[in-house]
Amino acid sequence: VDTYAEAQKAHPMKGLRHSIIHANVPTDHAIKVMADLQRAYDSGYPEAQARFLWWIGDTYAGNFGPKRNPRLEPFRSYQKAGVIWAGGSDYNVTPYAARYGLWASVVRETQAAAYGKTPFGMGESVDIRTALKSYTIWAAHQMFLESQVGSLEPGKFADIAVWDRNLYKIPAAQLKDLQCQMTLVAGKVVFRRTSP
Repeated sequence: VDTYAEAQKAHPMKGLRHSIIHANVPTDHAIKVMADLQRAYDSGYPEAQARFLWWIGDTYAGNFGPKRNPRLEPFRSYQKAGVIWAGGSDYNVTPYAARYGLWASVVRETQAAAYGKTPFGMGESVDIRTALKSYTIWAAHQMFLESQVGSLEPGKFADIAVWDRNLYKIPAAQLKDLQCQMTLVAGKVVFRRTSP
């Protein structure tokens, strides 16, 4: 991120939306630089994979150790600093379904609990509304598509997933088990679940 900042200072250019792929364990300094880059240049956006916490989290926990583990995917620190991030799957490293990333952003659990259920702690957990933004409007922003997709507004494409439960009302543990009942792309139904 310091290199991005130096390049922007030498050749200022707004709106390129440079990304920081993964940004797994950024320092406080790196998060501050990301925030500064976003405000000044529309640049420096972490592209984060919350599913790493779950799917390969036991490997991370063993490799990073207890001092660094709480810094993995520091979503709350991003939020406090005013940094937005794009949530993704990094498929085929992790399973594709978005529900896993939403769930992992909130609960921060590993698959096998080899180092405890939540070796990364809950200090960097975010609520489901924030997690959902990272997979919708903030991800659309990173792809230069925020005027077309990422939120439900007049004039946008109406790409919509209809879930079987209200994400805002269910216990966080149930987010992992959500089922998509219907998917619309540009307002047309492209998927409809026919059986439970």
